[in-house]
Amino acid sequence: LRPTQSLTIFMQQLGRGLRLAPGKECLTVLDFIGQQNRSYDFAPKLRALLAHPSASLRAEVEEGFPEAPKGCYIQLERVAQECVLESLKRARGARARLVCALASFQEDAGEELTLERFCAFHHLDIRDILKAGLWERLLVEAGLAAGFAEQDEEDIAKAALRLCAIDSRRWIRFLLAVLQEPGRFSWDMLTAEQQRMLDMFQITVWPDSFRRQAHMKTREGSREFGNSLQCLEEIAAEPHMAREVNRILSYRLDHIDFIDEEPGWGFPCPLDLHCQYSRDQIFLALGRKDPQNMRQGVAYLRDCHVDVLLNTLVKSDKEFSPETRYEDYSIDAWHFHWQSQNKTTPESETGRRYQTGWDPKDKVPAKIALFVRERKADQYGTQAYTFLGFVHCESTSGSRPMNIVWKLDAPIPARFIQKTARLAG
Repeated sequence: LRPTQSLTIFMQQLGRGLRLAPGKECLTVLDFIGQQNRSYDFAPKLRALLAHPSASLRAEVEEGFPEAPKGCYIQLERVAQECVLESLKRARGARARLVCALASFQEDAGEELTLERFCAFHHLDIRDILKAGLWERLLVEAGLAAGFAEQDEEDIAKAALRLCAIDSRRWIRFLLAVLQEPGRFSWDMLTAEQQRMLDMFQITVWPDSFRRQAHMKTREGSREFGNSLQCLEEIAAEPHMAREVNRILSYRLDHIDFIDEEPGWGFPCPLDLHCQYSRDQIFLALGRKDPQNMRQGVAYLRDCHVDVLLNTLVKSDKEFSPETRYEDYSIDAWHFHWQSQNKTTPESETGRRYQTGWDPKDKVPAKIALFVRERKADQYGTQAYTFLGFVHCESTSGSRPMNIVWKLDAPIPARFIQKTARLAG
């Protein structure tokens, strides 16, 4: 490979080498890594090679790139590995580099600076910017905007990556409508579904703000609101923070690359098919005001007759005990293999509900909602769960735990099948 800072040229070189030819079985790429240019940025090139770009680059380099696409192998010699790791370590001071890039953007790119253009020009994920700081604050540090002081800046900065995970069109559009014209709305005029959307936003920005309602000890400095509309009204009253949240949500809305839809809950619930949500957001959306009390991977909400199944596919020894490392994976787009908790038997109330979709105690139908994430956390923080929809038992075997093959109402998206199929294989 020829040395280049351009990700486009880097990928073009690989593309030429990957062209098919008679008798060609593989492509071997040699990239000579030296220490001549300490400012060289390896991160965008390495991330472009991975099957799952959100994986930790440092862990990938140290562990031999387990996230390389199927059939591909990346091998670094010891000195080259040390050189790349040192470069990634220096890149942690990304704030200063971003500020310099912002200051010179108009000269470098020849166009007016916007978040969208900056990300495209430098091949950045918006989360890489928000890990370093809020856009509004980075503009000030780059000398491109006047200084400001607003009450909620620290809280919004902590929540920025969590806001980036929101990918429900319905939810984002409602939040933007309230943020842009908060005076149009009052709590009493909102539907139950809209109120739950605001609850979900509140706990995203202020995770401790529901602790009192959950009868948990409140932490020093934790915020409280009369209702969750007030938290958006407060942000809307701060011009810089309002622009920041508006910018993040608008960017996310413009970059959603899948079709989301309402799955048919049968009651007011803002959770949409194939969108991703945190554990707290899920339980607030289902009407629980004490989401922090819901810590297990399964829960039956008797008020709405819904079994919630939360699954983490990659379970590390450090984060999961042998008793909780269940075998969960997709078989194909329509089927998912799942293990119950160790205490569950086919004859138990829970086991019968799983098998029949019927609550034997209340004598009513019960829905089973499946949420899946690849791993507990990645380089951007705690991963959200993707809502794969409602499932029905197709077959079972065993007891304590039960092995269940679920049939999904809607097929698993291809982007998720790629992850779960590799894990199952």
